[in-house]
Amino acid sequence: MTEYEKFILQMFVKEGVRSKSLDSNDGSVSELERAGIIFQSTRYFDHGSHCQYNVTDWAWDHINKHPEVVTECT
Repeated sequence: MTEYEKFILQMFVKEGVRSKSLDSNDGSVSELERAGIIFQSTRYFDHGSHCQYNVTDWAWDHINKHPEVVTECT
């Protein structure tokens, strides 16, 4: 996982939320979605290309049990 992908997931953890508005045109967001870590939870776009993404159950459980996987950002 890239540092920026970790940063994106870190935002979910730090805020204690499972849903965030992210840019659907961002390659890192697309990669996290392709990997099954996050998913687009609405078809409604706000602020141009931003829409709501949720963390999958397994990924949420994993990053909360092993926060070091997202906090090892430089």
